[in-house]
Amino acid sequence: MIRLPINRTVVSALFASVAAAAIILAPVVSADNAEEIPGPAVVDDGADYVGYNQCQVCHSHQNQVWREMGHARALDRLQTAESIAIAEEMGLENPPAESPECLNCHVTAYDVETRTTPTPIDLADGVQCESCHGPSSEHIVIGRQVMFGQAEEDEVDIMAGRGWPGESNCRECHNPDSPTWRDDRYTLEDGTTTGFDFEQALELIDHSEPEDE
Repeated sequence: MIRLPINRTVVSALFASVAAAAIILAPVVSADNAEEIPGPAVVDDGADYVGYNQCQVCHSHQNQVWREMGHARALDRLQTAESIAIAEEMGLENPPAESPECLNCHVTAYDVETRTTPTPIDLADGVQCESCHGPSSEHIVIGRQVMFGQAEEDEVDIMAGRGWPGESNCRECHNPDSPTWRDDRYTLEDGTTTGFDFEQALELIDHSEPEDE
């Protein structure tokens, strides 16, 4: 059974706000050219997006690591001179930080048709937890039941509705269609190079819970 790292001092207030909030899921709806615009694979199990602020209450270590990674600054990357130049070369109608072709991979749950995100998701937070792990409202409900003594941890599946991202999830955005793709980004054990290597990439964003000393 997987145990959650818990910050008990704030969890009660957080879950109370979750219960009171009317979080509306805006599912990713493809635009006419959606097949040409790669984006993160999202688990569609009826759960709603909650945003990293909800996740960090129990997963403070993971939140701290994420904040230091490029994923958290994915939108900022679109505002650099390099990205602006790439957008101009691609002939995009808008700056990259306003273009669905870019935002679809640089922002969690971005809807290329409506050009919006679900209510709890802020564009400025870039690629956060639910891009990889999927909408998490059901996960929070189960965690709340355990925290408030409504269920025993060994009686519930804390991972219900959750998933560990696999290589195919990453490759939805990290692929040759990306204008910043480099065929030699990663070096394999045999000395050859590749544009993406799942094992090495996973190490770079490792945010597993540290072992007790």
